Amino acid sequence: MIVLTQSYLVKKPDGTEEKATKMKCTAARWWSLVRKNKGISRDKWDRMRRKQKKKLSWKKLSALQISGMLNKCSLWIGKKAIEELRPYRGKMVAYRKLVMIDAGIVTPETNYGNRAFQKNVDHIDEDHSNNVDENLRLTRHEPNIARQSTAISGISVARNQFQFRLPMFTYMNTNHASFAEATNLGYDGIVMYYIPAGENAIHSNEHLLRAHQHKSQCGLAVFNFLHEHEPEFFETQTTSFIEGTQLNVVDPTTLYDELIEAYTLA
Repeated sequence: MIVLTQSYLVKKPDGTEEKATKMKCTAARWWSLVRKNKGISRDKWDRMRRKQKKKLSWKKLSALQISGMLNKCSLWIGKKAIEELRPYRGKMVAYRKLVMIDAGIVTPETNYGNRAFQKNVDHIDEDHSNNVDENLRLTRHEPNIARQSTAISGISVARNQFQFRLPMFTYMNTNHASFAEATNLGYDGIVMYYIPAGENAIHSNEHLLRAHQHKSQCGLAVFNFLHEHEPEFFETQTTSFIEGTQLNVVDPTTLYDELIEAYTLA
């Protein structure tokens, strides 16, 4: 675990606050980044003592907060950076992205960002201070956002009805109009879907259950359709350092399985 000084309190997923951000990361990856950031050749690095290497390490990080929660740990890339880090000289870069850059998965040519069809790095356990290699994966932006919801989340009251946003509504209407037209799930309408009480008492448990059931049906239909017609939508890339050997893996199924589980009612 790397402990770097933070200038203000940050809230962790468990609700605790601390000034020193304890960032978990893979040791081999960290020292690989330190070497490249300081522009030191591999041969020279191997001859250096650990005490010398520690003096060259980053001492502080920048941590972004959203709603009081730690969201992103970033490091400054120096003007002497070499190899994969060279294109990022003089820039602040998120550590999760640095891992993928160091692994050769993300390059300056990668369509990286937070918009449609772009890719970004996802924390599998949703803890942004846990930046070990095995907790990070490169994904498409859309499924990364989709996994933040479930069949029972995001449902609110609208007068005597329940309402929720249809999962993947904009993406499906923009890229798969045949799906929107062929289903009776509401994708040929507007993004918000409303569940009237019908024969149930308004806002009763039975009324809410119908909302859960419809959102579940929507999510499962969308992800199964995409799995059949656009399987690359769920593709992720991971990396790991094991005994000095780097291993990059393309995984076509895990994210699909997670989304199906999230939208399947117990």
